[in-house]
Amino acid sequence: MSNLLARHFGDTTSRRTEADLERERFLIGSIPFQRWVLFPAGVIVQLAVGSLYAWSVYNAPIATLLESTAETISYTFYIAIAGFGLAAFLGGPWLERNGPRRMVSIGSVMFFLAHMLAGVACHIKSVALLYVGYGVLGGLGIGFVYICPVSVLTKWFPEIRGFASSVGVAAFGAGAVIASFTQDALITSHGPRNTFFILGAVYFVLSFGSAMLLRYPPPVAPVMTRVDSPHDDLDKDDTETSPAVEKGNEPSPLGTTLAEDLLSRNFAFVYVIFFLAVIPGLVTISRVSDMVKTAFGKPKSTGTWVTGVNGIFNVLGRMVFGALSDKFGRMPMMLVSITLTIIALVVVLISINNQQFELFLVFFFALTSAFGAALGLIPGLLSDCFSAARIGALFGTAMTAWAAGGVAGGVAFTAVIKSQREAGVKPWHVYDIAFYSMIPLAALGLILAAIFWKVRRTAVART
Repeated sequence: MSNLLARHFGDTTSRRTEADLERERFLIGSIPFQRWVLFPAGVIVQLAVGSLYAWSVYNAPIATLLESTAETISYTFYIAIAGFGLAAFLGGPWLERNGPRRMVSIGSVMFFLAHMLAGVACHIKSVALLYVGYGVLGGLGIGFVYICPVSVLTKWFPEIRGFASSVGVAAFGAGAVIASFTQDALITSHGPRNTFFILGAVYFVLSFGSAMLLRYPPPVAPVMTRVDSPHDDLDKDDTETSPAVEKGNEPSPLGTTLAEDLLSRNFAFVYVIFFLAVIPGLVTISRVSDMVKTAFGKPKSTGTWVTGVNGIFNVLGRMVFGALSDKFGRMPMMLVSITLTIIALVVVLISINNQQFELFLVFFFALTSAFGAALGLIPGLLSDCFSAARIGALFGTAMTAWAAGGVAGGVAFTAVIKSQREAGVKPWHVYDIAFYSMIPLAALGLILAAIFWKVRRTAVART
């Protein structure tokens, strides 16, 4: 197994032929390809799979249909997160070898089948099939799809790397905004089973069609571009070679191999910081609808619109922080986002305990924005530290930190809430222990981020 993984991660050689490169010069027929078309194509793909974030809308209706509990159904989300991370991790090198069109096509088919199986699970009332269908197969499909637009946009737009990558990840968050309302409307009118069938078909058409437009840059001469702002903490040249010239496991423009990058101190820092930064937002986003209804006694309609608006702040956090990082640097903005996370966690807990719904909304939206910010900053940070040559593989591996945070944090979060409810704890105090445990984790992430920023700035000063 170790030899197989070594070969898999040791080969990032593009398999594109001269004929492939010639075809990719054109969009459709004789219409010349323009790189700007990648923005709408990437956004559409991410909108489809980003519906994952709106899973909390499904929890209660499916629980009622399957005669289960919302906590039990919510595990589907965490299983999907695990599948997502595994697919992103293993898919990165394959993406570099075979390109985004093939990977998005495969992921789209898997996501379609996941919806069909979820619909069947609702029909035969099988929680196990729901876990396998949407959780395992759906999570894998989402992971294969997700890393592609981010990698494509990062490579095609090095002059606005932070903004380009943030658009790729922001669109994923925007998918939850749309899905929260479409899912709720369809569930009300057609039930959970038919909702999966309808949305599965729609998502497939959108994502598979957009996959035909995605491609990597062709091999070209080195391109002069500004890769850093004066505030960035890097120590590399201002010239970057087009990623398409990379061969196998040969050194990147920084003189390192993919394996060396993944085993480096810098990657370890980024990985752990990312893991700690996303846990609070990731485990609460999937439960926001339930929290609104159970902790505050609000109706289902309120939970739906809060989920939708929350998704908007997820998108804004990714785009705003990503764009600002082009000016102020990736690490300073990461420090701001983690600080905001800690403040938001404290105030959200206070607002729940004191039944202050308006205060809860303001700071829960802030918490979600900070979570989105971390996701929006990571692709640019990885490109800054290691170049964009193998961003697909690097970002895919980094997303296992996101998945691990979601699974570990989510399962623990659900278990704690369930135990508190069974112990008869009041609804507005059910979340206390969960929030108390997340605050020090975020604080540790802040400390490590500050250390990493100082280490990198010191290294730059010595060069």
